[in-house]
Amino acid sequence: MAVQAVFSVCVPNAILADGGQETASSASRYKYRTSVQANLWMSTLLRYSLVPPCLQTGANFGLTSFFASLVRIEELGKLGDTIYRQTDGGSDNDAIITQVFHWFLVHMGVVNKVVWIRLKSKHSHNFADRTFSMIQAKLWGKNGKGGKGCASPWDFAQIVDEALRTQLGATESAWLWANFNWDEWAKSFSCVSSEFGSISSMRYWEYNYDLKVPEHGYVRVQFRESVLPAGEGLPDLLPAKQVDGVLVPKEEGLLFMKKGSFPTVDRAAPIEHWKAAEDITADAEADDHQRN
Repeated sequence: MAVQAVFSVCVPNAILADGGQETASSASRYKYRTSVQANLWMSTLLRYSLVPPCLQTGANFGLTSFFASLVRIEELGKLGDTIYRQTDGGSDNDAIITQVFHWFLVHMGVVNKVVWIRLKSKHSHNFADRTFSMIQAKLWGKNGKGGKGCASPWDFAQIVDEALRTQLGATESAWLWANFNWDEWAKSFSCVSSEFGSISSMRYWEYNYDLKVPEHGYVRVQFRESVLPAGEGLPDLLPAKQVDGVLVPKEEGLLFMKKGSFPTVDRAAPIEHWKAAEDITADAEADDHQRN
């Protein structure tokens, strides 16, 4: 079993010397608008992807980062047969292609079960938040004072290692220079039912290998609105049907993949284009844009 938490943090001007304070030695230098995407496999792998400003964000980005960490956790021999995945809300994770990707992991036998927990806004990641606070403390110190800073993005990995040396699991930092275009890959198969949608409020999802649902690639997909189980007298998982006046989960689950159009591994996902170049205008913000 592998337990994974995902979170993204945008860190404007994170790569600064002297504890994040602007000084004469750094004022005239370029600074990197840097974001960090963390895929944390509890007690096994703490992987931080540095995201350059040219990279598009969204579901392709979220899944590429997740996929890279998935490959690493398999290389470490720690994947197991079940993934419990917690993610932020927002476009990096909340998309139909995310559902397809989770389904595909089970359909292809990478794992037998995926549990996806979509955390609500204003939630706490607990361990994930703590690790990022430890990294920030190394960069900026307390109240922006006393941190060692980071003179270049190439030094970030060493700072992460130093900040998290007391934590269990391997620590890795990597540049994420390109996204796979998973969305275009899935669309090329026309594999998702046109009726699938309007279920974004559901916070808990299960994707289980099940020989009883060949019409859905042997993957039973179920969900519920709350992370916690439903109350007494209600079905624990949806969709549900009535049997003798009682609501029970449907054996086949939610069928959103079209039979006969399932994705295959012999068609590689293309690479997503970088963002278009920024329009640098001759206004008061132009210099700030160039430096940041």
